[in-house]
Amino acid sequence: MRIKVLFLVGRETDMAKSNAKKTASQIVSDSRKKLVETLIQKMQDGVHPVREMWNSVGMYGLPHNPISGARYQGVNLLRLLMASVEQKYEDPRWMTLKQANNQGYRIKKGAKSVLLEKWIWSKVIEEENENGEIEKKMIKLRNPYVNFFRVFNAEQIDGIGPIPKVIPMEKNEMLQVAEEVIASSQCEIVEAMQPRAYYSPTEDKIMLPPRDHFKSQEAFLAVTLHEMSHSTGHPDRLNRQLNNKFGTPEYAKEELNAEFGSAFLQMDLGIQLSDEAVNDHAAYLQSWISVLENDPNELFRAVHNASEISDYLIENYQEYQEEQQQNIQQKQISQIQSEELSNSGNAKLRVAIKRAVKVGSIEAGLKYLEKSELRHPDDVEGHRLVKEKYLENVKEFLPEQQEAEMQEEKDVFPEEVIAEAEMLGFSSVEELQDKIKQGMPTKNYDTSALIHQVSEALDGNYKQENLWEADQESLSKEAQYEQSDVGMNESEMELELEI
Repeated sequence: MRIKVLFLVGRETDMAKSNAKKTASQIVSDSRKKLVETLIQKMQDGVHPVREMWNSVGMYGLPHNPISGARYQGVNLLRLLMASVEQKYEDPRWMTLKQANNQGYRIKKGAKSVLLEKWIWSKVIEEENENGEIEKKMIKLRNPYVNFFRVFNAEQIDGIGPIPKVIPMEKNEMLQVAEEVIASSQCEIVEAMQPRAYYSPTEDKIMLPPRDHFKSQEAFLAVTLHEMSHSTGHPDRLNRQLNNKFGTPEYAKEELNAEFGSAFLQMDLGIQLSDEAVNDHAAYLQSWISVLENDPNELFRAVHNASEISDYLIENYQEYQEEQQQNIQQKQISQIQSEELSNSGNAKLRVAIKRAVKVGSIEAGLKYLEKSELRHPDDVEGHRLVKEKYLENVKEFLPEQQEAEMQEEKDVFPEEVIAEAEMLGFSSVEELQDKIKQGMPTKNYDTSALIHQVSEALDGNYKQENLWEADQESLSKEAQYEQSDVGMNESEMELELEI
């Protein structure tokens, strides 16, 4: 099988050197060629390379450098995963010969290293400043160049010691993480009665069959993450070409992007969904083979795109987690604050409920609170908490209070009214009426009912038409009294309601 390889961009000076000694660019290019050939052979044998690499990640985590703390990414991650598959390494630790020697370790005889590439994007130059002094300055290279280094696996090193096992997530925990990632999607996800799962670039929607039509919850989540990887190509996100016709090389390239992207995403999150949802049938594999045979560098473009896809989705997921945590904290704060209202807040709450109870309408209390907001517009949060607490309590409290008041009115006898009148120091309806006009609180009875009953008890012939006028005046006085209560301490309030 003949494979066409495009050499990577390197330094012009390196490219001009004799072929007697290969340049770093040529060495890296040859390494890439071998990597692509291996992948193509696996796919021709019916092996899904992405799944195989992901299955190689055991209980110890992804490839990393224990000395520098670096996590390998992109094409270097791909190289190390494939090396782990071929050599059956379980240890994910990799380091250079120099790093091993500095730690007092020893590389085993006959051990073969894995080549990793390093792109140089900047360099340090020396410049003379305005004072005539030489300064070092970092500049960005117009044409970056590639270099390489080699690493050994920990299983090839004596003296390094065992690695602590990473406790893998339980299945339920993995599924929960996947659900939260899906909840963080920036495009709409629609479940509808149709057989296909796909991302629509024109509508910016992910279309899925109903969840219960999948073989398992894992299968549903895996397919959704794959389609979310496609959705990152939208012009407002990572801006890839997505309007590709099925069966075209461009379609196959985007499928390769999404397949690697979804795999890298799962690897970064430490989750591994079931194999049954992965597109691994012959048609997909053959389309990828055709793309890579035509241009081997498409593999590395796909890996680059996959890294961007994974990073983008994880960033959105982390932002979603932060927002959820902030919402939870805000709810907790609001709950605490609502339970610990100020004296003024408690007063407003009691008056609002009393008004609602008096007229038998929740709206009456809301109107009072709205007027309070107009009088004190600077306490926005306080008004919100009082209103929230009012609505929580009044619906449950109102029917009971209405019933209690109705019973209270039934149980009031003239003898008790007379006793009340004598206790307050008046002996006639006129005197009672005068007291009310002066602002006397009537804490036990509705004003109209009290006047009426005292009239019947003391002056049986008191004219009913005068009662209405007296009642209206008294209500006005009572309103003023209630407003003045807002600024009073609870102990000074003449309200019977208890919240």
